[in-house]
Amino acid sequence: MSLLNGTMLPDDEYLHASQMYDHVRSVSFGGRIHIFTVELPKIETLARSKTVREMTPAERWAAYFFYNADRSAFARELIGEITKEEEAIEMASELVHEYTADEKRYYHLLSEMKYELDHFNRMAGAEERGVQIGEERGRAAERVKWQGVVADKEAEIADKEAEIARLRAQLERRS
Repeated sequence: MSLLNGTMLPDDEYLHASQMYDHVRSVSFGGRIHIFTVELPKIETLARSKTVREMTPAERWAAYFFYNADRSAFARELIGEITKEEEAIEMASELVHEYTADEKRYYHLLSEMKYELDHFNRMAGAEERGVQIGEERGRAAERVKWQGVVADKEAEIADKEAEIARLRAQLERRS
């Protein structure tokens, strides 16, 4: 399971389930390995539009993970309602509160580091795409430049042909 404190997929769904498949060897794992991706920011709209009782257990867990570190009145009230409604989340919440300050700091720094690594990976991909776009535009500009040169040369040739035709006509009149 991957909990993302950001969005990765272009849709509005917060939860995605995938199965492992080896595309190189065309081997299925027979549905035995599942990957769940939870995009936590996408739960915000749902958490504000449904009551805790209307939420599914998965929605409650996602809301808990998204709002647990939030100190706003809305988040505190929501977390309180979720822990009252879902015993497993209440137990997890109690365990989290038992962490020492050092452990909380460690996990916070680890989370920040993972976020930064994800950010740098996205930026590297964006940089590569930017270079590719720049190269494509450079080639297009070069083609346009040469098309202009060719058009100029064609105009010069047409002018020379017209000059040759004029001079031939003058020679014919003299003969």
